[in-house]
Amino acid sequence: MSTESIILVANEIINVNAADFVLLGLVALFFCSGLGYKIKSRREVSEIRGKVAKLVRSSEELGDKEDGLRNHMRDLLNAQNANVTEINSLKTKKIELSKVPITLSRELDNLIAWCHLKHISVNPERKMAAKRPTSN
Repeated sequence: MSTESIILVANEIINVNAADFVLLGLVALFFCSGLGYKIKSRREVSEIRGKVAKLVRSSEELGDKEDGLRNHMRDLLNAQNANVTEINSLKTKKIELSKVPITLSRELDNLIAWCHLKHISVNPERKMAAKRPTSN
């Protein structure tokens, strides 16, 4: 570069007119607005990340509660099954015990018949037996 061209560039740099100031002002305005947007967007992103973190914790807590409730439900169903089994067992015992009076009544009738064959007098109302001679 020659000296004349250096002087010409220096003169151009020194000669700043209104258009150059407007251009410089616009560049500064765009730079500041971009910087402001960047700051605002970072703040919004950090707020959103905080909310997401809270939601994640909340969903994990709900998942834990769901697991606990599912386990509790399984325990209740197991207890219900055990209760139903016990109820069915008790019903079976009740049916068997309800047959006992019929069986005892038949045995009593058989015993009375045997006593009559052996000439033993029996009074079923008194629930006692005595050996007395019967007239035949």
